[in-house]
Amino acid sequence: MKDFAGMGRDAFFSVSPSNFFIRGLLAAILGVCFIMRPGATLDIMVYIVGVMLAVLAVMLFFSGRPAVLPPLVRGSMSFMAALALLAGIFMMFFPLLAVSIVLMVIAFFILTGGIQQIFAARGVKQGKGYMVASGIFAVLLGVAMIFSPRGAIEGVGLFLGIFLLMYGVFAVTLSFKLKR
Repeated sequence: MKDFAGMGRDAFFSVSPSNFFIRGLLAAILGVCFIMRPGATLDIMVYIVGVMLAVLAVMLFFSGRPAVLPPLVRGSMSFMAALALLAGIFMMFFPLLAVSIVLMVIAFFILTGGIQQIFAARGVKQGKGYMVASGIFAVLLGVAMIFSPRGAIEGVGLFLGIFLLMYGVFAVTLSFKLKR
């Protein structure tokens, strides 16, 4: 089966050395960008995702128009298109706010998970100290993320950069090993 670019659907997921090399090189470059300027790179990535959501919205809107589709499917596709368009516009015009909202939700889950872990440690016989320490660490991390959102953005960006750089080096190395 061919996609719109004329390539096979499985071309992106192939294990060819050149595929690993290109993906690794792009990941390493993006990783270096995240390490050098984590906040700015994250803002740019959010903007790109916003553009992609807006394009997805247009595609969903026009693909949900055929009369052969049941009315419920057409309605749900139109609703999804409107949501994607709103999210895309929001992310394009307010990337920092979009990242901050996502990080606040993550911080809330980390904070409540840490509190749950501390209370759950009462019922554990072995490893209670580790569970309490982990819960305290999660609570401190959640509070730090809530009170310093820009620091959380920088931290997440830095973590992504390190991960992408490591993945890039791994994929490029693997591409050379696969050529042999």
